[in-house]
Amino acid sequence: MHEPKQIGIGMLGYGFMGRAHSSALMRVDSLFYPQTTSAKLVGVTGPSETRRREFAERYHYQRAFVDWQSMLGDPEIDVLDNVAPNDMHLDPCLEAAQRGKHVICEKPLARNSEESLAMLDSVRSSNVKHMAGFNFRFVPAVRLAWDLLKRGKIGTPYMFRGQFLSNYMHDPKEPVCWRTSSSRAGSGSLLDLGSHLIDLARFLIGDPRNAFGVSRTFTKERPIEEGSKRMAKVETEDSFSAILGFDSDVIGVVEASRVSAGHSMHLSLEINGPKGSVRFNLERMNELQVCATEDGDCGFRKTMVVREEHPYYSEWYPHLQGHVLGYEGTIVNELHHFLRAVAGEIPVEPYGATFEDGYKCALVCDAVLESARTGKVRQVDYSQC
Repeated sequence: MHEPKQIGIGMLGYGFMGRAHSSALMRVDSLFYPQTTSAKLVGVTGPSETRRREFAERYHYQRAFVDWQSMLGDPEIDVLDNVAPNDMHLDPCLEAAQRGKHVICEKPLARNSEESLAMLDSVRSSNVKHMAGFNFRFVPAVRLAWDLLKRGKIGTPYMFRGQFLSNYMHDPKEPVCWRTSSSRAGSGSLLDLGSHLIDLARFLIGDPRNAFGVSRTFTKERPIEEGSKRMAKVETEDSFSAILGFDSDVIGVVEASRVSAGHSMHLSLEINGPKGSVRFNLERMNELQVCATEDGDCGFRKTMVVREEHPYYSEWYPHLQGHVLGYEGTIVNELHHFLRAVAGEIPVEPYGATFEDGYKCALVCDAVLESARTGKVRQVDYSQC
């Protein structure tokens, strides 16, 4: 057997997603067989010297770089894995592409569609592989839904409904952070949570052509830090709802909130068509609910997506069918897919989200925000794609 192709990784960011991506990259090498690619954890960087050194030691990165510029100058790095906050997506990704590095960047691709287009233009002109980190495309049940829709199981869809509800900012004593800053985050619940829904709608249904949105910030001020009496303005929205119109007369309804008590990670979607419906809930992520009228169904049937013939499962526990996967499995599937694309074995699309997908998602998000600001329906212009 040939030696696997080593792909050098440079990680920008050491927070939650940095941990998720690093753990997944370590898992890829031991999980997939025969092993055709291998992630080489070359370097990590971030603003705190202590944290980046601790992170490098914990996840066995060879080096901790003082900044992303010096990291990208390392010839051993083939891929920039950008998991930094939204305001750190644009410049490092542009620089990486200009240096001929492949790029995977966490969602949302950028703070707005203008930045996203600049990133798309850069990776295209440099001819590097690129992927936006919409990892829920790699949930086996979501992929099964994609397969069923492509096979016409429920017919041409009528409606898409999506919710993403969380409670991480429900407590008014929760301090401000980069997600509450418009200059750093771009927007709040829309880009943080809603972008996942809009990407899944595009993945499963197609491109929205117009949007009508409303948004609200319920807690106007928050402490500048935990326990402080000094307050700062919250600049981004807590919740939004939007109606989307698609090319094929599909109606879409999406909403997200970071202040929904009782919810931590409630992402759910449902698609209805003339021949049935499919329904998914991330809190039961190994299940897909399917109603197929041609099979005589008058209600939903639960399909456990834990069999060898189901998407992605054959690489995990093929001889132990029925064992469920968790959130970390979506990141492992995602990064394995991207490494294979970098190695030239497969394309990123249609299963992975390219920077074009990230840009189109940003266009829809911009339209929702503009509609919420003006109270008018906004068209989504894809002419620069």
